[in-house]
Formats: sequence, structure tokens, C-alpha cells
Amino acid sequence: MQLRAWRAPLKRALAVRRWRSGRPLATSGVLWAVIGIAFVVVGLLGVVGFTRVQQLQDTLEPLSSRLYLSLQLFVLQSGVVPGPVPWQLEVARFAAPVVAGYTLLLTLAAVFYEQVAALRLRAARGHVVVAGLGRKGWLLVQGLLRRGEPVVVIETDGSAPELEAARRVGALVVIGDARSPQTQRRAGVARAGQLVALTGVDATNVEVLEAGRGLARHPRAGTLRGVAHLEDPELSLLVCGQELDRYGPGAARLDVVNVTAAGVRKLLGVHPPFQPQGPAHVAIVGTGATARELALALARSWGTRGPTTEGRLRLTVSGLSSRCLVALGDRHPELARFAEIEVIAELAAVAASRPNVAYVCPAVAADVVSTALALRRCSGDSACRIVVVFEEGSGLEQLLERAPHCTGAPSMVTFGLFDEACDPDVLLTGTTELLARALHRTYLDAHPDRGPEEDPARRPWVQLPETLRESNRDHAAHIGIKLAAIGRTIGPLTDWDAAHRPFTNDEIEVMARLEHDRWVAERRRGGWRPGPRDPQRRRTPYLVPWEELSEEIRGYDRLFVRQLPPLLASVGLQAHHRSPHRDRSDVPSSRSERARTLEAR
Repeated sequence: MQLRAWRAPLKRALAVRRWRSGRPLATSGVLWAVIGIAFVVVGLLGVVGFTRVQQLQDTLEPLSSRLYLSLQLFVLQSGVVPGPVPWQLEVARFAAPVVAGYTLLLTLAAVFYEQVAALRLRAARGHVVVAGLGRKGWLLVQGLLRRGEPVVVIETDGSAPELEAARRVGALVVIGDARSPQTQRRAGVARAGQLVALTGVDATNVEVLEAGRGLARHPRAGTLRGVAHLEDPELSLLVCGQELDRYGPGAARLDVVNVTAAGVRKLLGVHPPFQPQGPAHVAIVGTGATARELALALARSWGTRGPTTEGRLRLTVSGLSSRCLVALGDRHPELARFAEIEVIAELAAVAASRPNVAYVCPAVAADVVSTALALRRCSGDSACRIVVVFEEGSGLEQLLERAPHCTGAPSMVTFGLFDEACDPDVLLTGTTELLARALHRTYLDAHPDRGPEEDPARRPWVQLPETLRESNRDHAAHIGIKLAAIGRTIGPLTDWDAAHRPFTNDEIEVMARLEHDRWVAERRRGGWRPGPRDPQRRRTPYLVPWEELSEEIRGYDRLFVRQLPPLLASVGLQAHHRSPHRDRSDVPSSRSERARTLEAR
């Protein structure tokens, strides 16, 4: 049991060690300095050793001759001497060939770096391919390498300054258009575990994922998880809805993420806006995408709290215009549904409204500091907590947090938006991944009586085995199929109340059956067999038709289905009624056909 538990981490560690061992360390100035010191030390030991040998034989030669003999040790000459050998010469004549050989290997690696990199790319398996090495891409690459993930970077501009830095920290680099299948083949996308598109252009990022989907159809390819950063929220929801409708045969699972929205989610997790009790009053000071996403996330977070007696969220905004808020509310009805918005221009008036927490998020770092200090000065003895949001980390963060202030004045904390958003655990969490994690939380809530020792699936997401994470992802990706069976399709959230309206009993029964069929097919593909429940041996008694399940087990599938409306709404999606003119020939018409479709995967 213990050996099996240690096997996977040990295999991973060895794989990372093998990947890094091929890194061209000859480019490191520190390493060359160490090698130079080694040459000097070994050379001096050789000179001292030859001096003692010649003194014992009373044949002391000039210093230049002894130095020449010492240098010959590096090419396996002059090391044999008559009589006893001093320890200095003993060490030097064995160390010199080692230092010389290692230096030769490093030199060859530097000269033939491109050829060595090409060989490493051909041998790469399960790595992460990052398309685009801008600011976001560079932060992601550093985060991936810190946690031991092998990384391949695709960049169009071969003169980008980040490329050499990426090579130094251990990433492989491919120069070319990331949309090109030929470039992706060179980067080993067909054998990669993940493909991340961060080029800065939404259309290009979508094309990168589509090209990766084509390569993932290769028979020898594994499951490719693709994530594209999309700035346009409408396009992001459109692509996500289409992907959720596309469940079926294929070796690629593609997802979308907005870096700003991901950073805002992390911001609200680290610095929560709401108190356990009492009215909620939040202020947003700033302009741009961060302020807009923050307003929307606050409204959604307030709406997911469920029925309360506290009314709507009081939201004071300074910087965003009324026209911008109206346009945002037209696209996202949950904003007006759950937030009472007051637009105030002056910071003094914002401070006078006495919010519980104020988020300061202008676009320029210097403006952030001056605005935050001015707001704190205006707040006096208010209990307001000021959260200063920087786009990326800088020395100003520490300076601002250490700034002295009077007792009773508002507390001040800082948050680096892109530094946090480009952490792999955040940036790689797209919409489908969020749904998978929410489904896992639903499972945890439904089985409070079981512990992680009894059921490995009861572990938190970060400790969950990858096979069980994939099971949750498959569950999330299948949502579109279940909704299609009841005449629904996934689209952008347009009516919060309708999105939370429960399904009918008949609809729940149809989708619960489909979910059980999916689960059975997914378990069989994973090697599970019927038998007494034993997760270690992959045995379960529930690999049976729906009709043979107990009502208790059926209730779990129904529970997942009932939670779909709020889960979709939490990420800005909704189950819409499908147009009657839309072709539904792709929806299986009977349970046996559904089972055959799932088994075919």
C-alpha cells in the first residue's frame, strides 16, 4: 500500500529531474565561474604535488615546468611519477580529467543547443505548452517551473527579451506561429498535457486551441487540456457554451479563462468583501476592466448567498461612469438584480459613505498609491478596510503597507492582480474547471458522514488524485448533453431568476439517468469492475442499469442535476430553451443509444 502511494510522486520527481538535466547550463555565468575556480584549484594542487615529488627526488625544476606538468593532467598526461605520490597530486590527477570532461560537455551543449533542444522536444511527454511569452505568459512559465512542470514556449518574435530568460530557467523555446500545426508539432503538442494560449489576441488564442484540437486527434495522443485567455467576456461565454455542447469522441478538452476575472476571483477569496452578519457596503474606486469585473463578481457573490433579509448589496462606485454601468447591467442582469449602485465622483464623498471595504484599482501604479493614500486620509477614524489592487507586483506594495498611519485609521493591504492571476492554479482554472470544482464541492456536501480515509474522493480538490479530477471534469463537460436531452442549450446568463428556477421532476429524471450512464461509461474506461465497494481495487457495486439502483444512489445523481442552474449562473451561464428549428439529431433518443454513445468514447 505504502509503496503504491509513493510510486507516482517518485516517478514524477525522476521525470522532472530528467527534463532539467538536459538544460543548457553552459549559458549560466555562475556555472562558468565555478568551473574556472575548479581549474585554478586543481592546477594549484598539481603544482604543489609535483613540487613535493621533485623535492623528495632532489630534482626541483623551474615553476614554469611544474605548471606545465600540472596543465598536462587535464589531458591525462604527466600523472605517473616514481616513488610515493603526495595527496595533492593524487587529487589533482583524478579531478583534472573530470573537470576537463565536464567543461567539454558543457561547451558542446552550448554549441549544439538547438539540436539538443530538438531531441528533448521529441522525447517530451505530458509537458505544458505556453503560446505567447508576454507578461502573462512569462509569469505563468515561472510558476510552472517552480512547481516542477516541464514547459515549452512558442513565441513568434525570436528577439523577445523574455526568451533568453525562459531558456535560463529551464524552458524549451520554439520560434514560430503558434496557430500553425507545423509549429505545434515541433513543440510536441500532440504529446503535451496542456496547451495554454496567451498571445494577447482573442482570435489568435482561439485558433491556437483549434489547431491543438486537430493534433490531439492523433491516435497516439493523450488527453489534451487547452486553455485560452479571452479578453472579450461575450466571446468567452460563447466559446465555453460551444465546448460544453461538444461532449463526445475526441482527445482534447478545451476551456477559456479571462485573466482579469481570474485575478478578481482570487482577490475576493484572499480579501473577502462581506461580513458574516450585518449590511454589506462595498466601494470600488478606479476605472477599466478590473473595476468592471470586480463589480460583476461582487453582485454574483452576493446573489449566490441565497435568500437573506439583508436586501441588495450597497455598491459605491467612483471612476466608472453611469453609462458604463448601464451597459454592464444590460449584459449582466445580475448586477442590477443584487446591487444598489451609487456613483460618486469625489473621494471624500466615498469615504463619507463609510463602506465596510474599499477596493482601489486604477490602471497606473502611481495612481493607485496616491488614490489609496487620499482615500485613507479622507476616511478619518472609519473602520473601512482598504484593499489596493496593483496590476503586478512592485516595490510600491511593500512601501504602501508599511506606511505609518494613526491609530483608528483604516487598515490597508495590497494585492498584485496579475501576479496572483498568472499562478498556474488560478490561470489554468477555466470555466469548465470551475464547474468541475463546484461539482466536487456538491459531492462533499452530499456525503458529510464519510472521511478521506474511507473515500479518496472526499479529499479537497488540491489533494484529489488526478484520475478523480478528470472524472469531475468529464462530469462538467457532459452538462451540455444532459441539457440537450430536455430541449435546453447553454448560453450567456440573461435572467438570474430564470437561471435559478428548478427543473421539473421529469427533466430531473431524464438528466439523472444520463448522468448515471455517463458515470458508468467513465468508470468502465478507467478500469473499474463490479463488486463490493473498494476504491483501491477499483471495485464498485453501482455499475448497473439505472433500474437496479437503490433510491438513495439515484438521489445523488438527482442532486447533481438540481444544482446545475446555480452552478451555471455562478460562472455567467444559463440553460436556455433550445430553438425548435435547431437540428437535434445529435441527441441520443433512448437510454441504450446514450449508453452506446458513451461506451464508444
